[in-house]
Amino acid sequence: MRIAQRRTAHRIAQNVLCKNRTACAHECNLGHASYSFVFICLSNLKHFIRLHEKIVPITGKTASIFRVACRYNATMPVNASDIQAMFARIAPAYDINNRLHSLGRDIAWRRALVATADVKSGQAVLDAACGTGDVTGMLAAGGLAGRVVGLDFCQEMIAIAQRKFAGDAVEWVVGDATKLPFADATFDVVTIAFGLRNIPDIPKALAEFRRVLRPGGRLVALEFHPPRRQALGGLLSFYLWKIMPRTAGLIARDRTGAYRYLCTSMHSFMQPEELSAAMQQAGFSEASFRRLNFDLAAIHVAKI
Repeated sequence: MRIAQRRTAHRIAQNVLCKNRTACAHECNLGHASYSFVFICLSNLKHFIRLHEKIVPITGKTASIFRVACRYNATMPVNASDIQAMFARIAPAYDINNRLHSLGRDIAWRRALVATADVKSGQAVLDAACGTGDVTGMLAAGGLAGRVVGLDFCQEMIAIAQRKFAGDAVEWVVGDATKLPFADATFDVVTIAFGLRNIPDIPKALAEFRRVLRPGGRLVALEFHPPRRQALGGLLSFYLWKIMPRTAGLIARDRTGAYRYLCTSMHSFMQPEELSAAMQQAGFSEASFRRLNFDLAAIHVAKI
């Protein structure tokens, strides 16, 4: 009976995931990075909890659930233009939501990123996926960098960054991290904070970061990763799925589910070890990381 139920669950899940798409052995080629879609079903298999409310990483402990693994090539369930439009909608409330829902920890994490970047006098720095410019502004405020560039694919985010740091010596560029508008070997340091998981083609972006770095240069990335601790993972899941999307949506006056996507991207992103491996595959000679605050985030350093 259990085998029959499991086969039924797999068949239903496949139909949900792969409708109008090519699928083979529960593998869906939707874009880049690995996701595990966990379907919690009742014993009679008549009801499934809505798909978008239960996208979680593989933990190795499935309890009473049926798991259908679906690997695909996208850090997001939508395309880049949708992500761009989403960030444009939430840009006005982006900073206040970051401060409120991280309890101010995001600023401390960004400062740790800048400290790790350790920019030397006269060096050129690119802050990719700069958003509203918090890290870019910190890099410029140090006064050491000879050139600081903040790049983001969302014009609305860049506009806010320009207003926030109007007096700072920063070049603001609207551009794509997978097609950087810079010559080879332009920068000594590339930073990116909480942006990698929003890029449709992470290997391509990493290769671009490698291309624009000078010999001896380094990439320093700050990113969320799924927590390894089961108890913390449960608490975080409750906060991310039940509380944060509602309060952040109210503050941003967003009814499109933007913050539910952000939760999904955080919960489903690769582990730090996988990101380090991806950096090395992109051409960096070495890559390391250190975890922050109960494994919620990590700072990665990749060197040429």
